[in-house]
Amino acid sequence: MNESDSNDSKIQSLVQRIREQSSQGEYVYRGESEQYDKIASTLYRKYKDEIQAKEFDIQIAQKEMLEQVKEYTDFTDETDVLTELQHYGGKTNRIDFATDFLIALFFACDGSPNKDGRVILLNKKTNQGTITSPKKNQNNRVISQKSIFFQSSKGYLDEEDSSVEIISIPKEMKQPVLDYLRKYHDIATHTIYNDIFGYIQNQEKHQTSYVEFYIGLTFQDKDKYQEAITHYDRAIDINHQFAAAYNNRGFAKSRLDRYEDALADYNEALRINPQLADAYYNRGFAKFRLDRYEDALADFDQALRINPQLADAYSNRGLAKGKLGKYEEAIVDFTEALRINPQLVEAYCGRGAAHIAIEAYEKARVDLERALELAMEQGNQELVQYARSLLDTLPPADGED
Repeated sequence: MNESDSNDSKIQSLVQRIREQSSQGEYVYRGESEQYDKIASTLYRKYKDEIQAKEFDIQIAQKEMLEQVKEYTDFTDETDVLTELQHYGGKTNRIDFATDFLIALFFACDGSPNKDGRVILLNKKTNQGTITSPKKNQNNRVISQKSIFFQSSKGYLDEEDSSVEIISIPKEMKQPVLDYLRKYHDIATHTIYNDIFGYIQNQEKHQTSYVEFYIGLTFQDKDKYQEAITHYDRAIDINHQFAAAYNNRGFAKSRLDRYEDALADYNEALRINPQLADAYYNRGFAKFRLDRYEDALADFDQALRINPQLADAYSNRGLAKGKLGKYEEAIVDFTEALRINPQLVEAYCGRGAAHIAIEAYEKARVDLERALELAMEQGNQELVQYARSLLDTLPPADGED
C-alpha cells in the first residue's frame, strides 16, 4: 500500500468514526487546529489571564459589551448582534459550532500544521437552551459554515461532560484531510472564508506564511531564485493550500532550469486553484522548454481561456506552434500578443522568425528591426543579440548589395 492509499484509508476510518459517533444522538461539531486546555469562547480566552476572581461571570462582560454596541448596529435581537460581532472578528462569549461535521473537520486541519487538532462533538439535545442559531443575520459566511452557537456562563465547556466527545486529528493527517475535503466535498479556504471579512481573518491567521511569500517574491524580483525558493518553502510549510506560493516556487525553479521540479509545483498550484491562469501559463512554458510542444499548447490554451489578456501566453503559444511547423497560426498569435502589449520584444522576434520560415522576408525585416529597437531601449542584451542574429539570416533587401 502506497502513502496515498494509506492516507485514504485513514481518512475514511476517521470520517466513519465521526459518523458512527454522530448516529448516537443529535450533535453539532467544532473543529480546533490545536488541542487547547479548554473548549472556550474568544471572550473567555481574552480575559482568563487578566481576571483572577473565582466567581467571575463572563456574562457580565458580554452584557456590558452588548449595551455599548447597540448604537453601532440595526439589529435588536441579541443573537443577531452577537453573530454580527463574530462576523467582523469581535470577541463574544459564544463558541462556534457547525451542523456539518465535515466543516468542523476543515477547521481542525486548517492551521497549526505542526500540532494535532481535534473535532469536538456536542450533544445538541442534552444542551437545549444553550445552543442558538442566528435569525435575521444570515451573512454568507454564517451560511457557508453552517454556524450554530453554544453559550455558557463559564465561558467554556467541560471536556469531562458526558455530552462532549473529542476526536483527535494527528498533525500528519491534516494536509491529506484538507485535500480530501476539497476534492470530494468542495470544502476549502475559498468556500469557507467566502467574504472580505473572512479573507481578512484568514490572512491574519496565515500572516507568517504571507510574510515568507513576499520575502520570496522580493528575492525573485532580484533574480535570486534559490533564496526565493527557500522562503516559498517556508510559506508552504505554514500554509499547504497556498497556490500562489507553489506557482512562484515553480517559476523560480524554472529560472534555475529545474523544469521537472517546476512542473510538480505548478500541478499542485492548479490542484488547489484550477482557475489560476498564471500557473497554466508557467506550466506551459516549462513544458515548452522540455520540448513537449503539444502539451505546452494545451496549457497556453487554458491560460487564455481564463485570462484572454495574457500577452505572454499568446507569444509563447506562437513559439510552440512555430516549433510544430504551424507558422501561419503562430503569426496570428504573435500579432494578438502585440495588440495587447506593443512593447513585447519576444513577440516581434517570434513573428519575425515565423515570417522567415514562410519566406516573407520583408515582413520579417520590419518585425526584427522593431524588435532590435525595443530590445536596445529596454537594455535586453540577450534579445538584442537574438534579433541581430535573425536579421543576419535575411537576404539583402531590394536595392542592397
